[in-house]
Amino acid sequence: MHICICPHIITAAFTYRSLAAMENFDKNGRYLTKLFTATTLRSLATQPSNQIVADALRCSNELGSKLNGTLGDIFNGVFDHMCRSYRSEYIYKNAIATKILEGKHSLRAATFLSEFRVNQSKADTVILNGTSSVYEIKTELDDLARLPAQLDDYAKVFDQISVVTHEGGIDLLRKVLPDHVGIISLTPRYTLRTHRRPISNKANTLPEFIFSSLRQKEYLAILYELCGFVPNVPDALLYECCLERFRSLRPEEAHDAMVRVLRMRSAESDYADFISRLPRSLKSVGLGARLTKKERFALLARLNSSYVI
Repeated sequence: MHICICPHIITAAFTYRSLAAMENFDKNGRYLTKLFTATTLRSLATQPSNQIVADALRCSNELGSKLNGTLGDIFNGVFDHMCRSYRSEYIYKNAIATKILEGKHSLRAATFLSEFRVNQSKADTVILNGTSSVYEIKTELDDLARLPAQLDDYAKVFDQISVVTHEGGIDLLRKVLPDHVGIISLTPRYTLRTHRRPISNKANTLPEFIFSSLRQKEYLAILYELCGFVPNVPDALLYECCLERFRSLRPEEAHDAMVRVLRMRSAESDYADFISRLPRSLKSVGLGARLTKKERFALLARLNSSYVI
């Protein structure tokens, strides 16, 4: 399915940003977002001291004078401050992780993927349970210039497509988005409000684009499951042979098989236990970091220890 969005979306894109948000998002806000990355979590787990955390907290007197407790408490305090003043993409991602993944599904029954490559786009967040749901985030700091191409790519692979935005962007999105795309807002009280539910797009997915989003072991597993064999050809020919076979699958068949294999990316049962023990502010980055067991143990110990600024 080709996504057709009203021509004035590109013009509207440049009036969509909240000027107040842009003014508030100063260098401290940008710096604080660096706390919520896989690099920071991994360094916390592997290094005895972490200058990134200390510097980020010192850069804001407003935060540094008020935060205390465990390191996990400090992360939560920084996160709460950002929710009020610097609503970056991470604030939205973490809301999806806590309120949709944990709140409506469960860590053991669903899989959360971040920055998932789809053709020329990267999906902000994908949740897989019985089907696939993609969430494209447009914050107060974003414009909509790339949204038509992103939605066009997502329609080739995913069943349910939604845009998550701030409340000031709802009216514009209602006017320009196709009817099958859902609309969700992150409210000032940090709740997710559904303004329009997505309509199933599974029948319109394209097997060849599903194929190109998968790892080799994943598309080989699908072909073996659905066809009973994988092509017995030289390695140089394997990709094209598998792609040709994949093109013969029905859209729903290819999509559902994709969901099954992608669910295996988070098959470790103890990873769900790890996520449940993380501070509420670190759920999304924890899901995407894919730390080793040793790193997880060390990180939890670090987060539960007191921290001196």
